[in-house]
Amino acid sequence: MTTLAAGDIAFVRFVSDDPDNFAFVTLTAIDAGTTITFTDNAATSTAGTLASNEGSVTWTAAAAVAAGTVVNFTGANANGFGAVSGMSLSTSGENLFAF
Repeated sequence: MTTLAAGDIAFVRFVSDDPDNFAFVTLTAIDAGTTITFTDNAATSTAGTLASNEGSVTWTAAAAVAAGTVVNFTGANANGFGAVSGMSLSTSGENLFAF
């Protein structure tokens, strides 16, 4: 597994119209088994804490992923993404975090 740091991926698409979808590009090579969780929970006033009233989805690299690869989220249980837990991207005032 790869331990990712800030700047190792970048969002390249965010679509909040139905169906919700987003994409990210890998800026470093990622080993098989590496996981990234994406959430639309908002940041709170407590440093390093996210609200818990929205949702999340986790991506797992099924195989090694080369730097420069674009990974598309087009729905649950596809392209290495698991089940979506309450995540619904809004058309205004929305954010998306990866960790």
